[in-house]
Amino acid sequence: MDAVLPLKLYGDWNDHDLTRARILCFSLRRFWAGEAPLCLHVIARDAERGTVEQGLAEFAGGRLAIEVVAETALVPTLAEVPGASGWYRQQVIKLAAHRLVAGWAYLTLDADVVCIRRIDESTLLPDGRILTDWERRVLHADWWEASASLLGVLPGLDGVGLKPTPAILSTAICQRLESWLDGIGGWAGLLVRTGWTEYTLYNLFADRHGLTAVFHAGETDERRGLLRAHYSFSSRAEFEQWKPERAMAPDGRGCFIVCNSSARVDPAEIWARLGPCFGDEVSFPALDGRRFLEGE
Repeated sequence: MDAVLPLKLYGDWNDHDLTRARILCFSLRRFWAGEAPLCLHVIARDAERGTVEQGLAEFAGGRLAIEVVAETALVPTLAEVPGASGWYRQQVIKLAAHRLVAGWAYLTLDADVVCIRRIDESTLLPDGRILTDWERRVLHADWWEASASLLGVLPGLDGVGLKPTPAILSTAICQRLESWLDGIGGWAGLLVRTGWTEYTLYNLFADRHGLTAVFHAGETDERRGLLRAHYSFSSRAEFEQWKPERAMAPDGRGCFIVCNSSARVDPAEIWARLGPCFGDEVSFPALDGRRFLEGE
């Protein structure tokens, strides 16, 4: 199976994202148990590609294969919209990554995601359908309304839709979505619009063509697990109460936790609580990515 990680190194709190990505890679190498290694495609800004390769190289091998790709090699038209928000650029990257991956579905990640238990293809694609986390669309009504307007469909705010990252996307749906987007100017045409998000656009497009239920496990499917564990955090206050050992307990549910970067918690603080849960004597300096940014 393949996974995709957009990664930007510099600017405000992004200076910590290489460290976060190193923790993510450590966790993937620790817990991936598929028949073949997990192939992680890391999509970096063109000028940052070399630093990213250096910063993640020690985690490649064994159960994890890492390929670092310049973002304009994946989506050349990103060069045409240099002023586009990084938030929208990384969303385009996740949708366009179908061009890189092998297989009929792929995992999308962010640097602030951590794998917390053994996973393989059967975990993520149970019974040949995509493990999917759902939430009420009304929780992010503005995202659904903006994407619905772009597609010319109703937002369906009384229903459920895909939760944000981590998520698993169908390669076929993304291919068809890109073909449709070509009619409004392709990825560059999408980047000049605002309000949409990658998963709302993907979900509404799949609904329109009757593909959601074909590829994704439903909300009421009793056999499905969870991608995101309940013991994630998205604010400083939540971090203060955070006990990652609960998420990683043998009877816990969820494949990943999200240590939301918007909480502005230094990765060293996160690792101080999270590291012991892995049961390894791994010191934080071994995971510190800032030394690569500083050229040490």
